[in-house]
Amino acid sequence: MYVVRSRGDSGAPVSGSEILAINGVATLLLISRCLEHVSSDGGLRTRGFRLIERDFTVTCGPLLGLPFQYVVTS
Repeated sequence: MYVVRSRGDSGAPVSGSEILAINGVATLLLISRCLEHVSSDGGLRTRGFRLIERDFTVTCGPLLGLPFQYVVTS
């Protein structure tokens, strides 16, 4: 996971930074747990990743019990 755009707030990760954790949970764990619950179509393995990227706040966040506001570690 990477930061696409940063508003440049003081202390915010810069654009292009790798996201290592969200609210203290490692991104590799987040992704693997989310992929277990996000539907994928046939051989399109990238669909699950795209859904996580696009809809994190409505797919993975609630699934993992994360609050709506995230603390990103990069």
